[in-house]
Amino acid sequence: MASQDDQRSASVSELEREPLLSSTSDTTCTKKVQRTRLPYVQLSILLYLIFCQGAASHSIYPFENELLRRFADGDEGKAAYYASIMDACRHFASLVAVLYLSRASDYLGRKPMLILSLVTMAISTFFLGISTTFWAVVASRCLYGLLNNVEATVKTSIGEITDESNRADAFAVLSIPWVLGGTMGSLLSGYLANPAERWPILFNGVHWHKLPYLLPCGVNALLCSIGLLLVCFWFRETLQRRYESSQDSRKLVPIRTLLTPRVVFTTVIDVSYSFFQAAAFALEPLFLGMPISDGGFGLRPAQIGSLLFIYGLISSGVHSLCMGPLVRRFGLRAVTMTACVSFIPMFLLIPLANFFAKDWLMTGNPLSHILMQTFILLLYVCFCLNGFGYLCIPVYITSSAPNKQSLGSINGITQVPALFSKLVGSSFATFLLGLSIRKEWMGGYAVYFVMSFMACGCVVLAARLPRDGWPNV
Repeated sequence: MASQDDQRSASVSELEREPLLSSTSDTTCTKKVQRTRLPYVQLSILLYLIFCQGAASHSIYPFENELLRRFADGDEGKAAYYASIMDACRHFASLVAVLYLSRASDYLGRKPMLILSLVTMAISTFFLGISTTFWAVVASRCLYGLLNNVEATVKTSIGEITDESNRADAFAVLSIPWVLGGTMGSLLSGYLANPAERWPILFNGVHWHKLPYLLPCGVNALLCSIGLLLVCFWFRETLQRRYESSQDSRKLVPIRTLLTPRVVFTTVIDVSYSFFQAAAFALEPLFLGMPISDGGFGLRPAQIGSLLFIYGLISSGVHSLCMGPLVRRFGLRAVTMTACVSFIPMFLLIPLANFFAKDWLMTGNPLSHILMQTFILLLYVCFCLNGFGYLCIPVYITSSAPNKQSLGSINGITQVPALFSKLVGSSFATFLLGLSIRKEWMGGYAVYFVMSFMACGCVVLAARLPRDGWPNV
């Protein structure tokens, strides 16, 4: 009897010690409770800087084709070649400087690099507006790329002010200012370009006729100047200051020791994605502005600006609202793969839309007009989907770093080949577009079929990424 009572007491004690909820539930609840609050003031300033970069980089898009056609005497094929030269020079300038600027930010701090970048953006954007020759335009774009390291520095700073619990949410909202800045820059450039023609009473001076793009470029430069003031007076340095750290901790880690397998593989993914993203961005203003007979949609600068503005509002909302939930539901890899897969149909939709645009122009068939609009809508759905890659890959880059002190160098290491890939991607796509039009390869559509086929390789690489970012070491 005594032994039976002891057994009952032991079983009761075990039941008392057993948790009411499973360990899995405890872990889940703990994770939900421990999600760190985002530092909204610091993050807001960083997001505005991305807005400035988006506005400055997209400011040329609405009038790019019109500007290059003037230099090319109306030759669309020659204008495409000019676009490839301009993009190649800009990306090459970025390629030369990005690693040095990123390494310098690990030593000097993020704030000095942001100040330098904003001054560069303001000056180069204004210089674009007063350029009257093709090589002056190229020089302004080179200056923009040479000393502008906003993107890498902002991503590094976000990595330093966040942790694993809130990093995906912080990078999710990164798309909002980028897209809004791009659409605002495009909208301003589209409506403020050629002010002497649009508002001859207000802008009747000779210089407004000679410099038709000064007004939009000046306004976009002003936006960058506001960002400069925010950084100078309200942004707090995110890198540990020199007097707070030992002499040994201030020494820059050799690049060779940072080239771990996961950093290298993340860089390969970034290179592949950047190639197709740059190609798409380089082709977009060209096929939007080219005549329908040459494979484009024949839109005017104001129409291009309006289209990009509407798309920007929608895509930024989708990215900000869906990025965090999608990553938590399906994993970071699945969202990244979706972004890469979307490149394949995106390039194919351009010739399809143009085919029905030509038919509608020649026959007036209403069905062709509906199909053209449908394919253009699907085209920008794909643009929106591949924009998720811009948000996911920085999370992989941040998690691949061995520690936060080397985040600037890691971003620089990944940026160098990514910028080279952008250089090759934009130049290759625009050069092949010019050849396709002049040689009439595949009816002038060869560039889109080639790019769509090549994008399959990007999908294969993305499938090998870890599900939720690189684990801590």
